[in-house]
Amino acid sequence: MKRKWVLTALLLAHAWALASGAMVTERWGVGGRVQHPSTLRYEPIAKQGTLLAFDLSALPAPTMVYSARLFFSGANWKESGFDVVPAAKTEGDPKATGKPLAVAGPAYQWLDATEAVRGWAAAGQKAGLLWMRNARALRQDATILEIAFEGEPRPPDVPQASGVKAVARPGQVFITFREGKPLDEGNEPVNWGDLAKKLKGDYYGPVPGGPLEGITYGVYGSDKPITAANIGQAHLLGEVLPGSAFNTRIALKIDEKRKTEDLANIEGGRGGEGMATGPSVLALRLPIDAGAPLPPGTGLFVHTAAGGADRYYAVLSSFNGLTNTKDISEANAVGPVRPLPGNPEPILYREIITPVGKAKHVTQWYSYWAEQPLSPWPARYDLVVSFCPDLLEKPAALILSRTGWNCWPTPAGPRPTAALAMSHAGDMPVDFRTGLHDSIGTLKGFDQGRWQPFHTNRQAALVRWMAGRWAVDPNRISVEIGAWGMMEIKQAALYAMIRGWGEPELTKGFQCWDRARGIWGVPELYKGRSDDENPYVAANLTDWVLANPTRELPFFFIHAGGGAHYTEEGWPPFPRFCWAMMKAKQPFLFATARDSAVADAISTGRLVIRRDQSLPAFAHCSLDDNLGEGDLHSGNGWDQSQVNGWILWDPSTIVDEPSRWEITLWVGERCPLPEGIVDLTPRRCQKFAARPRQALQWTNAALPPSDRKPDEKGRPEPPNVDGAKVIQQGTAEADGHGFVTLSQLRITQGRHRIAITPAR
Repeated sequence: MKRKWVLTALLLAHAWALASGAMVTERWGVGGRVQHPSTLRYEPIAKQGTLLAFDLSALPAPTMVYSARLFFSGANWKESGFDVVPAAKTEGDPKATGKPLAVAGPAYQWLDATEAVRGWAAAGQKAGLLWMRNARALRQDATILEIAFEGEPRPPDVPQASGVKAVARPGQVFITFREGKPLDEGNEPVNWGDLAKKLKGDYYGPVPGGPLEGITYGVYGSDKPITAANIGQAHLLGEVLPGSAFNTRIALKIDEKRKTEDLANIEGGRGGEGMATGPSVLALRLPIDAGAPLPPGTGLFVHTAAGGADRYYAVLSSFNGLTNTKDISEANAVGPVRPLPGNPEPILYREIITPVGKAKHVTQWYSYWAEQPLSPWPARYDLVVSFCPDLLEKPAALILSRTGWNCWPTPAGPRPTAALAMSHAGDMPVDFRTGLHDSIGTLKGFDQGRWQPFHTNRQAALVRWMAGRWAVDPNRISVEIGAWGMMEIKQAALYAMIRGWGEPELTKGFQCWDRARGIWGVPELYKGRSDDENPYVAANLTDWVLANPTRELPFFFIHAGGGAHYTEEGWPPFPRFCWAMMKAKQPFLFATARDSAVADAISTGRLVIRRDQSLPAFAHCSLDDNLGEGDLHSGNGWDQSQVNGWILWDPSTIVDEPSRWEITLWVGERCPLPEGIVDLTPRRCQKFAARPRQALQWTNAALPPSDRKPDEKGRPEPPNVDGAKVIQQGTAEADGHGFVTLSQLRITQGRHRIAITPAR
């Protein structure tokens, strides 16, 4: 036993000595951007899969292998993940000789082959076998095995990165550097007409391609200063492409009236502009300090690191995988940097001030870097906050907007307002503002990932950030939604109201169904997954409402103007959803009709929905329109319908005590009928509570007319109970959840005071 221990210690000491040597990175593959072409051969093995046979004769022996990465291209994320193991040939089937290669996070763009290649090198093998035991599709000519090993470095034909700096912010470290081969050297500002000749980009940033294809900048991290002698011990945190400091999502449009390159008057964030090209569209550089764009030729990498010990960083230039590990000095290595605890925060990159009357309207554009569970992969998002500083209430209501059809932010236009407004970018492909399967765009494979509501998670995190930066009223946070998704309905602890057209069942309507199958994969793929990992279940909010009658929900103001897309997207699920909301005794308003007293009161601010106030849930009102069964030609139709649109209430005079609940109701003045019959259930009660099956008594008292005027905001006067006349009374039994429903209440255009107390 002692002899075995001594041998192990000697081997470990030898490995540590080798790990202190210089490092070389080179690539093996079929061809293309590799240093060792024609060194990969595919050998199909009937139904047992395929062998990947690598010729490693160019790998020095003996040598220390620091790391090895296996890259595949052309993989379909909807298939099972790669099942690749080190192997040896036998007379029969191949034999696995090690553990399956894992997909490396956080970007999941390659498989970690370090253990396998290190084993081959330690054994002095000049060839290595990997056994792909499944039949996953891929581009065989683009497979690359990249090995970092001890040797004499051969710098690539690209100058080394320099000027490396690292700035710690809550939860993140921002690493900037001077690109070895700058994309935009000397150009300030730069327009997309020129930049597009050199840079290819998509929604998330630069992508491979263009004259600088093959160049990458690797960012390494360590707990000790990084040098050429110990680079093998550093951890590769990630890589960025040339142009990483450009915002490829939002551009600036030069004033069209003058048709000139004069930059005195430019407008930011025009919807849908994105990766526009041409001399009249300016490219934006990202900042790491508020309002200060990074200078030309700068690269940027954001490392998520929340607190902990000091860190050291280095940035190395690479070309086709050949990395400059020789030239490491103070120019491209930095530290120590102490990561700061906390959650990542957006960084301001542009501010636009617009006069609105005697006040000013401020629009602020931010960059926000996020990763799981706020983003399927490490990515940057745009965020817009707008407000009128001179009019802002303290605390102020917060209105979130995501009304656009694509993924761009939809900022509020300049107008006098006392509220805060915020809008943020969505994910690509367009995910209904609902969620994506996190294997999309990666090598994870469907079985190795899961669907998550990234947009919803990210939005909640941004609300928390705003509440820490501004005086936000936590009881007046609402969401303006467009046609896609409404996952916020599950978050009554955060939102007081959802307003808009939100798609309660995204897969109803042929356009939504086709898009869902393309974005999420077919429903059969989710067989055996839990409901919260199955978008076809999680995004079916009609069934969710029915299955969760005790959950309190944000008040849902459902509305949409005239237009198209109703049959393929909007209309079919709404009649069933409204029925489900009434069956679950939840408060909501459906108002696509041209006239609705409740919709008008909410829109004008006379009726304010707060999270800390009880709400009346109405059902089966005789004033409701016939929604039909989902066909545009049935019932009153989409544009001419309302449910719960005529009976108003006064939140300020609600009595919500442990054994008493009261509310004032009336029918709006423009209602075609002077009175109506409705069922009422108190919801979102702060104090009032009934036991399951408890007997309660109630009264409906008509209040005498009052000459008291509404307040300065147009809100109703307090109830005048003197001379009130009881017109209805009765008893009711709470249901099995403790909710009490008063049936067939008669409400007129006069004020009615409804009171509920325990039965005597």
